[in-house]
Amino acid sequence: MKVHVAASTTRASILFANGTKDTATAKDEYTKNESKYRAILLAIHVAKSRNINLTEVVSDSQLVVDQLNGARSVNELRLRELAETIWKRTGAVYVDGTLMKQGDVAFTYVKRADNPARRV
Repeated sequence: MKVHVAASTTRASILFANGTKDTATAKDEYTKNESKYRAILLAIHVAKSRNINLTEVVSDSQLVVDQLNGARSVNELRLRELAETIWKRTGAVYVDGTLMKQGDVAFTYVKRADNPARRV
C-alpha cells in the first residue's frame, strides 16, 4: 500500500492510501532532512503495527527520495544512520551507507503542493 509522508522540523504526518493517517510531534527539533527521514520511519512503524503491506513511500523531499533510491550519496552521519535503518526495515541491501539493492518498498517524489499528507 502507498503512503504519503510530510514533515516539518517538529512534526511528521502520514496518510495511507486506505485513509489511515497519523501524526507525531518531536520532543526535539530536527533538521528539515532529518525530519523527512523520521516521517518515513514513522510510516514504516505504523504500517508494521497495523499489518499494512507497505509498497511505496511518497515524499516531497527530492533529496531524501534520491538518497533512499541510491541516486545520491548520504554524506551526513545522522542521515546515513537513518537511511540505513530505513533500508534495513524495508529489506534493502546496503554497504557503508551506499544502497546496493532496493528493498520491498519504493520511494517516490511528489511536489509539496501535491502531497496530501501536508493536510493531515
